[in-house]
Amino acid sequence: MSRLRQPTRFARFPALCGGFFAFWGCLTFDNAVCAADDARQVSAAYDKDIKGLIKVACYKCHGPDKQKGDLNLSTIGDGAAALAALKTWHDVAEKVQGGEMPPKKSEPLAAADKAKLLAWIKAAKATAPADPGRVTIRRLNRAEYNNVIRDLTGLDLKPSAEFPEDDVGDGFDNIGDVLTIPPLLMEKYLIAADQVLEKALITEQPTFHVEAAQWSVLDDGKERAPASDAKNVSFTALGEVRGFMSFPVSGRYTVKIKAGGEQAGNEPVMLGVKIDDKLVAPVKVLQKSASVVSVVIDVKRGMRPVAIAFMNPFNEADAAEPLPPTAPAAPAKPGTAKPAPPGATAK
Repeated sequence: MSRLRQPTRFARFPALCGGFFAFWGCLTFDNAVCAADDARQVSAAYDKDIKGLIKVACYKCHGPDKQKGDLNLSTIGDGAAALAALKTWHDVAEKVQGGEMPPKKSEPLAAADKAKLLAWIKAAKATAPADPGRVTIRRLNRAEYNNVIRDLTGLDLKPSAEFPEDDVGDGFDNIGDVLTIPPLLMEKYLIAADQVLEKALITEQPTFHVEAAQWSVLDDGKERAPASDAKNVSFTALGEVRGFMSFPVSGRYTVKIKAGGEQAGNEPVMLGVKIDDKLVAPVKVLQKSASVVSVVIDVKRGMRPVAIAFMNPFNEADAAEPLPPTAPAAPAKPGTAKPAPPGATAK
């Protein structure tokens, strides 16, 4: 008979958490039930006590025949309608407490009736959802601002380096209530916006120029010089053409290659664009005749080694698959074998 190991305090923690959440769920549910019960009680109290009091004390000025101040309390026919008119009761309570209702020329409310009416209005207002208060309009802190600019433009500009330090609340610099916008920060925002637009937008018309260069050829690991009058370079094994290109600015460039390939095997002909001897973009060559294929790459500024590599030469020896073994043929019966037709060979 084995003994059960006493659970550690860490093992008991999930059960404790489960108990806490269950308790919190019950508490929340009970609060909702209590709120519903309170609303029913307040509604019933209006039908039983308050409606008659309002009719006697208020209909003379705010009833079906006369609506002083555009207020008609006779339209509130039952408790449900009364709970839906909390704004009206808020105004009524202010007028009653201020001595404006009933007016001085009318018979005043008895102290008990006044207390009953105000107590009911207070209970009715308590059935409404609590006012959550104002909503903080928060701004981005300096790190968030840099991240947004980078995501929008693709450029890591860090424009908030010149911003004032963010205020800190409870050890955090992203608390909305402490992240104010003083005049100095607003001025820095405007300056940063101009700087970002200046670097992110190209306003002048770009100029293009053509540079001719003689690139070296690496064929199956050996360097060879192309013919001086050659316009094309062909590969049947691993190889590449290599040279240097000047990139005036860091950014995104479109590389166009005129290429064609004899398709063999199951894979299409694959070229690769290399920058700094690193493959940055594979290119499929699906057409047989030479056509332009293009690929977009990200390059840092400067003079950089560039290569266009042939990546997957077809090897017939690797592609050949041995035939599966076959069962030996049964010997032919005497006199049943037929001569082979002319031109046929046995394999």
